[in-house]
Amino acid sequence: MFTFDNKYFTNMKLFLITFLLIATNVRSFAKLSTEDSIIRDGEGNALYLYDQIIIKFHPDLVDTSVVNDTSIQTGKVSDFINPIALQMIIDSGFFNQGLADLSIKKIHHKLTTFDTISVTRIGDTIRIPKYWSTFLMFWNDTVGMSFLNAIDTFNKMWPVIEYAHLNHIGELLSLPNDAYFLSGEQAGLYPTVLIPDGNINIDPAWDLSVGRDIIKVGVFDSGINWDHEDFSEDNSGNWNKSRIKGGWDYKNNVHVSNSATVDLDGHGTAIAGIIGAIRNNDRGVAGIAGGNGALNQWGVELYDFKIAENNAYVKESDIANAVTEGSSSINGNFGYSLNVQNHSW
Repeated sequence: MFTFDNKYFTNMKLFLITFLLIATNVRSFAKLSTEDSIIRDGEGNALYLYDQIIIKFHPDLVDTSVVNDTSIQTGKVSDFINPIALQMIIDSGFFNQGLADLSIKKIHHKLTTFDTISVTRIGDTIRIPKYWSTFLMFWNDTVGMSFLNAIDTFNKMWPVIEYAHLNHIGELLSLPNDAYFLSGEQAGLYPTVLIPDGNINIDPAWDLSVGRDIIKVGVFDSGINWDHEDFSEDNSGNWNKSRIKGGWDYKNNVHVSNSATVDLDGHGTAIAGIIGAIRNNDRGVAGIAGGNGALNQWGVELYDFKIAENNAYVKESDIANAVTEGSSSINGNFGYSLNVQNHSW
């Protein structure tokens, strides 16, 4: 743990000045909106968001009172970082005072310093890293350095800054939209006349288990149409009878049951159907772990983690938040304690 005395800061300043040997490239022209600043490869594939930096400060340099106030999600760098530590970074000579005014956002929206232990599904306790000191910083070259050079520089500032990297982008995998696939001809699960061997031979597995409701499966995708008839225990379309039992819409920052745009792409709903559409209910498709609807055995519980929308990119900052929240179980107040996570992106 850092102790804030004059000797420490003198030594740390010397450390920064000595080892931060990187060329600067100052550019002052204005940038496009960060949502529009997507860097792509030669084939047009999205790689990362320009001007967005995922950065983790040493936990001892973060204002924990702000971290523990979950009503505060965004602000300036100076709102979140100890002023002495912030001035040290500026005094390194690579950034000007504008660094303090850069916009910054919590990546782990609900995580606080009190969330230290997660309980696994078999009862083991695991210490949670201090993810709450990780933020999304929105860069502006007027601070004194170009975006990519800034990332390189930050990564030479250990231990003040533990790491900094691009906000990478993922994209949803493709699913076929052929009529036979959508109408339930699931040759991938069982043999058909035309495709006798292109399947996972599910029948023997169903002889052992058809999916149990003690298993929680998170679908990290474009959302799930939770009111779909093949997810409804009584075909009512009501939330309390849906096999989707919870989750979060990270694109619109609402609970999935309150999302106005549940699944615009259909991708997440299709994935969730393959996993847990109610089996043997005389409708739709048969989920691999969808239970036995004829006996009121409903299969695995599904949890909707919406990280994409409108066939758009998937931001690494949203993924990090969703994966951490999905996997954690902290005092019954944070996390979903998932047994399985599905990532089809």
